[in-house]
Amino acid sequence: MSLISTAYLSMKDRPCEIPLHSGPSGLPSLTFGGKFFGFTISHSSR
Repeated sequence: MSLISTAYLSMKDRPCEIPLHSGPSGLPSLTFGGKFFGFTISHSSR
């Protein structure tokens, strides 16, 4: 869970650098957390 916490803290430090576009599953990911979990799920399902 440390990786997720680090990613979340990084998101809070640089919120303007987060791109607002669709994630790998085609669903809109408005937060880094959404993109992170979408990326993890899409790669773990292979």
